[in-house]
Amino acid sequence: MPEGNPALIERSDRLTKPMVEQKRRVMSRLAFLPRIKRRIMKKNVQKSKNKGLCRRLNAILMAYSGLKITEIAEHLCAARTSVGCWINLFIQLGEIGLMTRKSGRSKGYPEQLFKKCCGFLWSLPPQVFGWSRSRWSVELLALAL
Repeated sequence: MPEGNPALIERSDRLTKPMVEQKRRVMSRLAFLPRIKRRIMKKNVQKSKNKGLCRRLNAILMAYSGLKITEIAEHLCAARTSVGCWINLFIQLGEIGLMTRKSGRSKGYPEQLFKKCCGFLWSLPPQVFGWSRSRWSVELLALAL
């Protein structure tokens, strides 16, 4: 830390303060986790064949050790937003929140509703809905739905 010149001291304080505050912010969001729980998490990292889960557990363990989000992201080669999301999931749901979820987009409608609509459409001819065809085709069903 520079000595003597007050302008340099003030500047160095401004540069180091945000880093310390960011470190505190991550640790303050995480609740206290007993040592035994951390040891179980480390064991799960070593034994698990699910590499995504291992990455997420490692991120949480690094956050508990006091690393900043940017350092964790660099070490795990992940985006900072992803690391923040993992920490938030862990805070809200615990270890279950870190489990791998099914990828892709969820269904927009329930399957039972879709089956009922198709059954209703099949029961009536396409002319009722203003189509000139006498039979349903896949294209007509897609347009009607």
